[in-house]
Amino acid sequence: MLTFFPKSDFDTSKLCNSTLILPALNNIANIGQLTIDLLITSLNLKRVGYFDSPYLLPIIGNDPYGNNSNFLATNIEIYQNEDNSISVIQIRSPVITKKGNEMIKDLFEWIKTINFRYVVLLSGADASRGNDKLIESNRLKIMRTDALKQVLDFNGHIDSLEWNKIEIHPNDLKENSSYDTYTSAIEIDNGNGFSSAPEFTDNTPSPLLPGCGFAYKFYEMCQNGQIPLLFMMWFTVEGDNVADAYLLSKEVGKAINKNDIKWIYPQSWKFLFGGLALSSLYTS
Repeated sequence: MLTFFPKSDFDTSKLCNSTLILPALNNIANIGQLTIDLLITSLNLKRVGYFDSPYLLPIIGNDPYGNNSNFLATNIEIYQNEDNSISVIQIRSPVITKKGNEMIKDLFEWIKTINFRYVVLLSGADASRGNDKLIESNRLKIMRTDALKQVLDFNGHIDSLEWNKIEIHPNDLKENSSYDTYTSAIEIDNGNGFSSAPEFTDNTPSPLLPGCGFAYKFYEMCQNGQIPLLFMMWFTVEGDNVADAYLLSKEVGKAINKNDIKWIYPQSWKFLFGGLALSSLYTS
């Protein structure tokens, strides 16, 4: 069971009606987590609590956002800005094998109790399974739950950004196990020429979204549970993904009407690839 522990001086009711941003579990290159790191630092968000979950690998470490801090970071924490309008969950460790469904169910149930204004889910997706259309288009794709479409001001704002909605090819359905190419960016031939596929409805089979981890399952829960959720997936490959996180962060900034953010890299990013090699290794 997911248990929330707020800071002693934090009133949990301040989470209500804020925008929640969180990363997907086990997504490729940890794009969601890197983006959350960048948002926490750049928006100067403060830690307001942490969670205890039996479904995530336990970790503990130094504060990733400050050199002079005396608090220890854990595997899943929540941060908020000064005016309580933006809340962010950071998940720093992978889900334990075969416990992913339990974890996202617990997270979904907790979100339901808070009554957030809307939720933004961030995930990487595997671009190596793509095709020419995907490579040539904007690497950001989105999906929206029906409940989000009822939030007229925000949904209208998202429409105005003209982001690509995820398009599903018939070969990408879960029932088909013979696929060898990720084709979600292909338009569908409806018999009258090619046209973009609509977003998913409750009766549509789930797509294959390689690299998204448990993101789509969480999306399905929010769809069925009437949670207003924007699912933002960024197509990438494993490697140095700092640039990907920066680009996705800029798109998130557009979504939440924060277009003047001064982007600040977290202190912990200095150690993403370890320290420099000792010069003594190259001297006799």
